[in-house]
Amino acid sequence: MKFGERLKQLRQRQNLTQPEMAQAIGIEQSYLSKLENDKSVPSADMLDAILGCLNMSLQQFLSPLSATAMNSLSTIPAVKEWQSNTQYNLQRKRKIWLKIYAIAVIVGSCCIVAGSQALIFGEKSYQYVSKGIVYPGESKEVFSNWRHIYHQQMEGASDEQRDEIRQKMASKGVEMIKRENEYYLVESNYQGELFNIDVESGSRTFRLTAVKDTINRANQLLLLLGWLVLLTGLLGYINDWRLHRQP
Repeated sequence: MKFGERLKQLRQRQNLTQPEMAQAIGIEQSYLSKLENDKSVPSADMLDAILGCLNMSLQQFLSPLSATAMNSLSTIPAVKEWQSNTQYNLQRKRKIWLKIYAIAVIVGSCCIVAGSQALIFGEKSYQYVSKGIVYPGESKEVFSNWRHIYHQQMEGASDEQRDEIRQKMASKGVEMIKRENEYYLVESNYQGELFNIDVESGSRTFRLTAVKDTINRANQLLLLLGWLVLLTGLLGYINDWRLHRQP
């Protein structure tokens, strides 16, 4: 919009005729007509008088004007200062948005890598089994090594002692069969080959028995989020380049 168009628009909006507005400003009607037809450029004092008549701030008056119209008024100090401040604010906002786009690209890329490589949410399940409850004072792996203890006792023992050990071993075997009470756990994170959990009457020793591949929906959502954020950042850069590229 040109300066003259803006001036005429605001005069008509306030239901003022050219003579009425010229009288309010303190100028000839012919001069006001030249201003409205862009045949003359107002001075700094004249612009102040026009703004006072319209009861409007400089920013309100200048905002709709085109770049060409602004250049014709750039000799007025107040207009030049307003242009400088506006340009500074636009550049400042642009830098902020460029930083936001950069962060979006970085965050989106990280989410894509994390989702595709299952860095945060694992895509394996680990199955553990505990054969029974281990009583206080027993070896944590008593269900798998109790026989080994008796075999060690037999080494170097006499025939009579071995018979006694075999009897104890048979009795212990019956006891261990009765104590067997398998309990399974499936974990999404690796807990090691063995780990222990305290229970009411002792503890349970869990041994890894199987590792299975699974599909984790969290990684799929992370991938989707990553692509959305990445594309938002890239589109922001493209849009900024289109708006600010040289003609």
